[in-house]
Amino acid sequence: MPACLPQTVYQGNAMSSLLIVVDRLKDWKAYYPTSYVIAINDYLHPTDASKQRVRVINLARDYSYLSEGYYCSLLAEARGHAVLPSVATLNELNSKTRFSGSTEQIQRLIGELPGQPGQVLKSNIYFGLAEQPELQALAAEIYDQYPCPILRIQLRYKDGWQLAGISAGALHKLSDPQQDKFADALNRFSRKIWRKPQTRKPFRYELAILINPAEKLPPSNRKALSHFRR
Repeated sequence: MPACLPQTVYQGNAMSSLLIVVDRLKDWKAYYPTSYVIAINDYLHPTDASKQRVRVINLARDYSYLSEGYYCSLLAEARGHAVLPSVATLNELNSKTRFSGSTEQIQRLIGELPGQPGQVLKSNIYFGLAEQPELQALAAEIYDQYPCPILRIQLRYKDGWQLAGISAGALHKLSDPQQDKFADALNRFSRKIWRKPQTRKPFRYELAILINPAEKLPPSNRKALSHFRR
């Protein structure tokens, strides 16, 4: 039974809570029982009016337009919760023209994969982590464009690889090995979202003026430049 992340994490002086929303609690049966996993019905009809920061991972079985899964992300955004996937991502995944928006980087990475005519490749992506190591660069790029907990991709080889499908996956449909990969990816993802960002190093200079000493009519004279340096 794969382990998972802590329920509450502190960021500075603020307390943040994590909620993992599933259609049915039995969808989580492969993992350790925990209080931060709730049924979608409980999230849609809350009894807690806490104002603490909330991160929501929406693992609904169905994200189609106006489904409970779609409404969960919509309601989360209305509440000011940080939710994955967002409504914008769901709209992209539900769009019939989504492949036209694939980045050049995705196309380039697909083109670099070895293959042969007629070959079909299917794979899952968990929080940007690929099932197959050789697909990791592609998985990360696709996840950047479609941030969703579980993504399913399909590639077809015909005069080169083509992206034939991208869709949201479902937790309850994962096999035992896939559940292990999902748990590992969830743990990695949780450490990433809770990690305190590194403090940016201050630049020595925040503003500069490019000058040409040979310019006959400079916009700034020596006295002005001297004031600027100080």
